[in-house]
Amino acid sequence: MWGFSRSGRFAGGGSDTPGPGSYDPKRRDELGWHADPKSAFLGGERGLDTSLGSEPELLEEVRKPERASKKPEPKQVPHEGRKFSWATERIHQLLASLDEEKHKHQTVLEEKDREIAAISSKAADQQTAIDRLQQQLEGATDEGYILSAQIAEKDVEIQKLKEALQDLQKVSQQQSDQIAKLSRELEATSEEKYSAINNNWKLKEQIEAERAAAESQFEESQGVLKAKCDELDRLALELNSTIAKLSQRTTERDTLDSRLQETELKLRDALRHASSAEEARDCNAAEIEAMIHEKCGLVDRCNELQTQLDLTSEERRLFELQTRDLESQLVRQAEQSKRDQDLSNGRIDELLDQHKALMEAKQAADSTGDDLQRQLDDMTKANSESIARIADLQQQLGAVTLAKDAAEANKSELQVELGALSRAKTELEDAVAGMQDQLGGMAEAKEAADAKGAETLLQLQRAVEAKEQLDLKLADLQQELDVMASAKEEAHANRADLQKELELMTDEKVAAQARGADLEQRLDAMTQEKTAAE
Repeated sequence: MWGFSRSGRFAGGGSDTPGPGSYDPKRRDELGWHADPKSAFLGGERGLDTSLGSEPELLEEVRKPERASKKPEPKQVPHEGRKFSWATERIHQLLASLDEEKHKHQTVLEEKDREIAAISSKAADQQTAIDRLQQQLEGATDEGYILSAQIAEKDVEIQKLKEALQDLQKVSQQQSDQIAKLSRELEATSEEKYSAINNNWKLKEQIEAERAAAESQFEESQGVLKAKCDELDRLALELNSTIAKLSQRTTERDTLDSRLQETELKLRDALRHASSAEEARDCNAAEIEAMIHEKCGLVDRCNELQTQLDLTSEERRLFELQTRDLESQLVRQAEQSKRDQDLSNGRIDELLDQHKALMEAKQAADSTGDDLQRQLDDMTKANSESIARIADLQQQLGAVTLAKDAAEANKSELQVELGALSRAKTELEDAVAGMQDQLGGMAEAKEAADAKGAETLLQLQRAVEAKEQLDLKLADLQQELDVMASAKEEAHANRADLQKELELMTDEKVAAQARGADLEQRLDAMTQEKTAAE
């Protein structure tokens, strides 16, 4: 016998359990038969094969569905109008309530997830704003430190410039002291030169006095010479040798005069050179113009002295001519008056000595003037260098002053920027304080949200616990369903066994009917035989 699960109606394995909709009493099979469980053993191929036999006409009539006279049945909606057992209905109700609870919990979870995501995004935005403000604060603090370092560097540079300015002022003071010292030395040198010139004047006056005395003596002796001219004429021949000696001496004096003239020319060239140098210095050193004017006065004075010396030289030349005449006259009268001649020669020697002393004094004055000129040139050069140095120092001082002004302006700008940065820092600190307050509020809100989230989490945990309880209940129900399914399978198995037993009983009944028919036939035959026998 076939099992229940392997029949044509319930195809599948023995462990498969028909679910809702699989067993539909209103469904027709492929041959048009209703699926009636009471007559299931007669349906399908088994019933056709076993009970209808193999006649083609009967098979054709059985397989032909009688649908021509029936209306088409409306399409049935699943589970509509069906009648299920209490277990199937309970399973449907539990599944529907489970789906509803799942949907509710899923909706609550999605809403809580959205709230948590919104709170997290808001907290992340607020943290980003806090980080940005903190970075701005750090940047402003770094800029303040950089500006403070720049201000400190500017202060150091200003201090260095002040020290350099003090050094330059000290150098300028030293230069001023040196210039004052040079001025005092120039004044002392000028006084010495004036004293030398005064001495020369005094010497000249003394020479002029002596010359006047000599001229007076010459006039006195001229009368004597006129008386003795005749005697000198006679002595002319004897004085030729003396004249030769005198001519030799005259030649020597001419040589000395030429040297003196060369010296005078050199002195004039030197004076002209000094004058040109002084004019050049007048163009380059305006600050020492007063000293140069004084020197020009001194040079003019020297020129006057030179002119006077030239006049003295001319007078000396005339005097020498007169002396020569006097010497000739003295030679002519030498034989007449030796004592007068000796006196005259002594006077001439004395005059020559005086002239020599005068020339030496002149050379000393010239050397003193050259020394003074060199000193004046050195002082002028030093003064020019001092003036140039002072100009450089003034330029450096101006540059230092400009740098100091620029540093002060930059310092003021930096102070303004620092004040602005301080204000910005204060505003930023206020903003940070406000943000911290906001953060406090946000923290409180976050705590509230955390509390709410915790509450939601508790609710979720409770929901999860409820879900677990539902799962446990579902598991219990599933176990019950499994038990019921196993019981149903057992019932199906028992039913199959009963069907098998029913089939056996049916077969036995058929066999018994056949035997009864045989017995009836036999009984009829026996009755007929008995009747026939009677």
